[in-house]
Amino acid sequence: MFCDHASNLVAAAESGADAHGTGNIAESGGPFEKRFLKLFADALSPSVRATSGYFMDKDWTLSKQADFMLCDNSEWLHLPPSPDLAQNYVPLTSLHVFGQLKNSATKALISSALKQVSENLAQAKTMSVLHAEDRLHAEVRGPALSVVVFARGGNPSHVDAALQAMTGPKPTYILLIEKGIIFAGPHPHINESYLPFDAYRHNGKLTQCRVAGKSSEASGRALLWIFFAILWKINLDHGNNKALGPLVDKVARDFPLTVATPNPNAMFDL
Repeated sequence: MFCDHASNLVAAAESGADAHGTGNIAESGGPFEKRFLKLFADALSPSVRATSGYFMDKDWTLSKQADFMLCDNSEWLHLPPSPDLAQNYVPLTSLHVFGQLKNSATKALISSALKQVSENLAQAKTMSVLHAEDRLHAEVRGPALSVVVFARGGNPSHVDAALQAMTGPKPTYILLIEKGIIFAGPHPHINESYLPFDAYRHNGKLTQCRVAGKSSEASGRALLWIFFAILWKINLDHGNNKALGPLVDKVARDFPLTVATPNPNAMFDL
């Protein structure tokens, strides 16, 4: 199933590339972004909304635009600045996941996407401190997952180089769909045993990984892994009491990550 989803996402990105080739740059990212958001919107309960837009703090300070956000629907806002415009503003306290979606992993797009996420991560940290100081405000969730997704192509060495050049915070995960590669946090026991999803996000490094299994299914397996890593975060934010918890745990057991490169220089501090 996820192999089909991966193929459809790559196809959507290719149609966006065709639009870009005709000079329609403004709408070239639309097909991929809409299909990626729809994947989550169709799968998740109405309590979670998949959208793009901005997150904000209690003083209405706005983040940079995020292509992809998953948030608690009870706190979602839709505030059009004019009758012809529509923007989505998401309170930081409702945010599960945010990130950037790009048609292809060119050097320029890799750098710009990582820069955008890094700026939003820094801003989210500042916003969280401000919320924590306000005891009357709603409790702030744990730090949101941050994900950068590239549909087509991508040289992992270019991602490595961009990560090495970064000075700010880095995303939790980077996904190259067509290549079937995930950049995640390594663990001393990766390749050896079962690890829960949270083991890949708190150990301060990013390295190239693949999901164990057939190489012909690499794209679908990588997309499936990211999908359930995100479900893990949503379940955690709801107190680990959702019925999907055992399913998420089984996916972590059945689809473990393996290191895709033995080169220790491919790991960079977060």
